Amino acid sequence: MKKIIALLLVLMMAMAFFISCNKTDDVDPDEGKTDDTKQDETTGDEDKDGDKEKEEVIVEVDNYLVVAFAMGQVGNDQKVSVSWNSDKELTKVEITVKHGEQTVATKEVTGDALKTKEAVVDAYYGKHTVTVKATGAEGHVGEISKDVAVFTDEYVIAPISGSMPQLYFTLYMNEITDNYSIPTFVWLARPDSWDWDNLPENVFAMPTVDKSEVLKHNNYDRMLEVTDAYIEELYSINPDSKFNLYINDYNAYLYMKFLPANGIAEENYTATLLSDGGASYSEFNKAFDSTDATFDADAKYADMASKLETLYTQVRANKDFGWKHTFSVNPNDFRQYSYVAAKEMDNVEWWILRPRAGVLCSPDQDFIDTVLGADVCEGVIEERNFAKPLTSMTDAEKETLKSFYNFNDEMFAEAEKNGKKAMMILGSWATGNSEPDFENYVKLVKAYYGEEEFVYYYKGHPNTPTSLYPDKQAQLEELGLIDVESSINAELILFFYPDIYMCGYNSSTFLSVESYEMACAMFNTAESSGAYADLIGAYITKIADPASSAYAALCTEAEHTYFLMEFNKDETKGAEIGIYDATAGTFKYYNNVEGSYVEVTTQAAE
Repeated sequence: MKKIIALLLVLMMAMAFFISCNKTDDVDPDEGKTDDTKQDETTGDEDKDGDKEKEEVIVEVDNYLVVAFAMGQVGNDQKVSVSWNSDKELTKVEITVKHGEQTVATKEVTGDALKTKEAVVDAYYGKHTVTVKATGAEGHVGEISKDVAVFTDEYVIAPISGSMPQLYFTLYMNEITDNYSIPTFVWLARPDSWDWDNLPENVFAMPTVDKSEVLKHNNYDRMLEVTDAYIEELYSINPDSKFNLYINDYNAYLYMKFLPANGIAEENYTATLLSDGGASYSEFNKAFDSTDATFDADAKYADMASKLETLYTQVRANKDFGWKHTFSVNPNDFRQYSYVAAKEMDNVEWWILRPRAGVLCSPDQDFIDTVLGADVCEGVIEERNFAKPLTSMTDAEKETLKSFYNFNDEMFAEAEKNGKKAMMILGSWATGNSEPDFENYVKLVKAYYGEEEFVYYYKGHPNTPTSLYPDKQAQLEELGLIDVESSINAELILFFYPDIYMCGYNSSTFLSVESYEMACAMFNTAESSGAYADLIGAYITKIADPASSAYAALCTEAEHTYFLMEFNKDETKGAEIGIYDATAGTFKYYNNVEGSYVEVTTQAAE
């Protein structure tokens, strides 16, 4: 008789519970379970509260405790709703949400909270296992685990390397996320500049790994592995979801690996290739700038477009794209395909800073005219600068950006305190020989521009933050340089401190200088290179072999080290060149008069 009563009670509870969840399915006993714990499952469509695919499970324990559970996603949110009903008094309900082996959230419901017979638990988009354990007053425990998929209609996924792509993404985040309405998941290869505890609404660190992995500097291979798996997982839950991918154009092949390789239909994704800076122009020019007199840019483009079409077929068939594959294009060469992919594919965009003649180059004038004319106007190439989003910000938005970007308002306090100008020296990587003759260049600029007028700062490459390199810290201290946080984009510093001066090694940062007076000098680069010629005040290079150089007559001490200054827009000395004797710490200035260098004895009026 007890058995019959229990089963009747189960049916009555199921009917009431299903009605409360807007369900009409019948309930059949599950004879496949053990005698001690029996479960009856029913699934249905979205309920009246917007929960997706809410699943009801009835659990009977020892012919005594009968609990009906229901669980499912809350609307499109990153939350799971769990409901319960019981024929006996419950003292506790425990809920655990797991993604694989990762515990995403736990919740314990006791006391008066049990009367609501429902709890909402945090999750994130993906496949989860939800375990619910109900404890009765007599100590009996009913427990069930169910898989619950949490998903939405559209995502922004941003595994970004490089500092310029990161700045692009940050400054245009409002547009990218449609005013933060699209859930956005980010992993930065250079995470140091962001305050990850102060992210904008609906923007998250990549959720499927511990946050410490996201915060680990240059954890690049792991970033790619996790991103690929996450996109594949989200797509498997709902093939109708849309994916918007943002990546560094230097690794443009990743959009093929993450999207077509995972079988995502072209209408269900967009890929935005964010400029890496000078590398973007270099890779374009490798493809379309040639000294071959017979070079035909249109023919080159047609060949690349054909290979791109073949590559799509190969990647989809192989379900992967990486360095081990022999396809029509390899990942390294695909760096040259940003323009081709953007032009051929409606769902691919290429964002660069300054699409200009002399930056994007080709001897085929008609071809380059189309690139810089129609293709820019029609959005094949998106000209994206940093000034526009920054200058359009309100003061409150600027302060929000500063706090989010770990920006230090006291960055140039020493110069301000002493009433001096700030000179920021742009360094390079703190490893290897990435900064040749660094100490001599620093001494040169300090001697040339003076320490009465300037306080000197150092801004290293974002990939090698100074804080990680004690030897670099010691060198800066010895040279009297104040270190600026390397992980913050120099372009952002220039915006918030438009009055600072700048010199250093060749860097696309110079593209962001609006006033050439602020771009004082470039190290280790000759004037003949033409690098940023309309911006640079002087080019400085070491004279490798003074005795056999064109300046032998000006380098009189055989054992001394000399540097050449080629004045481009710096006219303060009234000279074409300067010779810096690094050994003696002296300068001499010259003009070329009828093929001979004549020393300048007077200084031009300032």
